[in-house]
Amino acid sequence: MTDSPGGPGSDLYPDLVLAGGLVPALQQTARRQQVDQELQWGDDRGGDGWSASVSSNHGGIAVSVVVDRRAFSVTITVRGTTWAAGVTSDLAEVARVADAWHGGVTLRELHKEFPFMTYDRMAEAHEGGDPLAVQWELLLNDEDLAVIRPLLEAAHAHPRLRQMSPSVSHRTVLFLESNPEDRSAPMIKILRTGDGLFQLEGTGVRESQQAIPLEDVLVRAASALP
Repeated sequence: MTDSPGGPGSDLYPDLVLAGGLVPALQQTARRQQVDQELQWGDDRGGDGWSASVSSNHGGIAVSVVVDRRAFSVTITVRGTTWAAGVTSDLAEVARVADAWHGGVTLRELHKEFPFMTYDRMAEAHEGGDPLAVQWELLLNDEDLAVIRPLLEAAHAHPRLRQMSPSVSHRTVLFLESNPEDRSAPMIKILRTGDGLFQLEGTGVRESQQAIPLEDVLVRAASALP
């Protein structure tokens, strides 16, 4: 393993240096903890020794060391979305988290057993299989999105657009995606311009359409979708 500039250094992680990196250290810890030995840990950062990751039947787990103190950052990702994350100073807890998640625990069960592993409403909604309703609710109730709220409310009221996955950028741009996990899937982008009108781009829109009133931009957006 390498001691890169600004990196953690062997003084904080002498056990990792002795083991030859985070991956073998986790493997040794798992054996001592008598947890799942089938997880195949690997290093996805070019083999520098300071990170580890594993794919399980319940999503991926990534671990990295914290630079300014002895701690390990743990992130659980499912289908490209972060479901849970946390930091602990105990490598044994990292091994047990991976074992529990691989074993199929829920987010609530994971947090109960390992309080440092936290999750939000969106992650819980993904786990429950209906993230769309929560996604809309969070955006509609976000006080920071007052400028674009009329657009959000109108899009949510539209029967076709309400079925698309919403996200907002720079508080003025609404993205509507039919499948966020597939970048080739139909997508609509609606930008609120300074004059209170809207600009439309995306799938089925041959060229950028500008200076469109709110009531018209939604009709055009829906009709542009396949």
